[in-house]
Amino acid sequence: MYSILMTIRSKYNTAKEISRNLHVSMPSLLISFLLKRNLEVKLAGSTISISPFNAYVLGNILSRGWKVTGVQGYLVTLTSRDGEVSITCRTNKGNDLGHIMEIFLDNSYNYDVRNKVVIDVGASNGDSSIFFAKRGAKRIIALEPDEESYALATRNVEASRVGDQVILLNKALSSQRGKITLYVYENSVNGNSIDPQNMVKLGERVIPKTVESVTLTELLDMAKDETVGLLKMDCEGCEYSVLNNLEREAFERIEAIFMEYHNGLQNLKSILESNGFQVEVIGENNRKMGYIRARKLSSPFHG
Repeated sequence: MYSILMTIRSKYNTAKEISRNLHVSMPSLLISFLLKRNLEVKLAGSTISISPFNAYVLGNILSRGWKVTGVQGYLVTLTSRDGEVSITCRTNKGNDLGHIMEIFLDNSYNYDVRNKVVIDVGASNGDSSIFFAKRGAKRIIALEPDEESYALATRNVEASRVGDQVILLNKALSSQRGKITLYVYENSVNGNSIDPQNMVKLGERVIPKTVESVTLTELLDMAKDETVGLLKMDCEGCEYSVLNNLEREAFERIEAIFMEYHNGLQNLKSILESNGFQVEVIGENNRKMGYIRARKLSSPFHG
């Protein structure tokens, strides 16, 4: 009984916060929660249908100074308090809104990239690449194999005026170059992967698509003779095959790595340590998903 009451109280408090930030009536919110159906929310003069979870995240973003500056169908354009960042997000699928919270407001990539080259694997709608550009990165080489996400990334990079810094590639990262199968979720677009064994299993229909792939060595070569200051990897399972097949010489060209793993830690920590990285694992080692910060001793993480 206690746990049920706490659940009810938690949902009620969440509803109050959404109501306050998005100006939605409490009766509408409570019905939405109980019936598990979308809310009709008026934003920037237009009405949009949005899930209670995305409404909660959006409300948090708006409460921290961001503004809705455009609505088009299921797309919402958010602009930062200072007007420097403009990102269009999907509200009907994926986790675009959650990524804004993680990247820009919770500062999940707290690393000094000023005047450095960044490789951004799993660029999604361009949010992380824009973040690195605004933090002073010299150049960002960004990979996004999904066509819809890539189109949004192109749009957002232009809107945030960082096109001179960001090189967007509509390709997947693999241990081999050429054509490869990308397994695309119907709704959870941020879970797409080239590795059906190690990708997150979400119980949704998966659509196989053929895409171009590129190797990490090829991306490092695009940096020419410069050391890559940060390799960000969020590729939903490709991390295992890519890092297991990477030459030591390639590891030597990378200063730091921030990555998400998706099917347990496996041997990722030992691979990185054997190639000269100091490794921090965030989360329990026996969990399916977690985060790794790896750096050469001479390159501490800081904001």
